[in-house]
Amino acid sequence: MSKTEPQAQALQHNELPQKSLANSKGQSFFSGLAYLLSPITSAALLVGLLVTANHANAESYFSIDGSSVSLENETDSDLTAGGMRFRMGTQISEVFDIEGQLGFSFDKDTESYDGLGAAYMGAYLKGYIPVGHFSALYGLAGWSNVSLSQEVGQGEFTEERSGFSWGFGLETQLTTNLDITADYMSYVRNEGLFTNVSALSVGLKLYF
Repeated sequence: MSKTEPQAQALQHNELPQKSLANSKGQSFFSGLAYLLSPITSAALLVGLLVTANHANAESYFSIDGSSVSLENETDSDLTAGGMRFRMGTQISEVFDIEGQLGFSFDKDTESYDGLGAAYMGAYLKGYIPVGHFSALYGLAGWSNVSLSQEVGQGEFTEERSGFSWGFGLETQLTTNLDITADYMSYVRNEGLFTNVSALSVGLKLYF
């Protein structure tokens, strides 16, 4: 383990519409899947750049995480949706990595929406502070793009937002090539119906 040892406005500014009680919801929530995953091509290019940037003495890693994405809105009625996140990074110094992330989250039949989804991707500089011999605290700063999809009654709304992102977490070594990680990420925070899109994630990190 290289780091632990040496180192929307989707809806206008109106009240949130109430969930439709009709059995027929019109367009399927999953019809927005293509829109939500539209950043995948860019993410693939990002991962390719990370791999290309890796050199003979650098260490790279891949991580799979379970995430709980939180959408805070101006009515103080926070919404959460479970999902998955994938990360890939490469070492650029003894205490810094470059990391790319790609994640998605879906939920249906919430109090305010018939369907809710988010897809996000970004690139970050990641710095480590060793804690003992087997753990490390870390912080991240970079830029993210977030796509949101909401289904309310017979209508479906989508929006895309981007901005500065930051986060912090902890990782602990399980074996020579495997860590367990947990972190908090604030992906976008600005004016709009959803004032903050953030996530709590726990996963496994494999070095190669």
